[in-house]
Amino acid sequence: MVELIAMVRRTQAQATKAALNRIGCSGYSVVPVLGRGASHGEFVAQVLFDLVIDDAHEAKTLEALLHANQTGACGDGRIYLIEVNETYRISTGERLGRADVPPRPAGQR
Repeated sequence: MVELIAMVRRTQAQATKAALNRIGCSGYSVVPVLGRGASHGEFVAQVLFDLVIDDAHEAKTLEALLHANQTGACGDGRIYLIEVNETYRISTGERLGRADVPPRPAGQR
């Protein structure tokens, strides 16, 4: 599994959500953040997307995020890929390991 963290322009947040929806990615966190790039100028309002995906979905997810956010201009954002060794379900303490997090039955939190 891979944790994918994408910091994108605030104006691209809806396009990013739509791109993730198109590829069937529905589980992710979205957080408004302030970021400052290599230019070391003022902090800029950005949106951070954080998702954990199966290795098999890494390429299509990365492609979708790049397509939704790449304008070619400085400040388009940044994407980080981090290997996830194991996961745990907090409610039960169950160790889920490297396998993809199993889907929950409808109606459960």
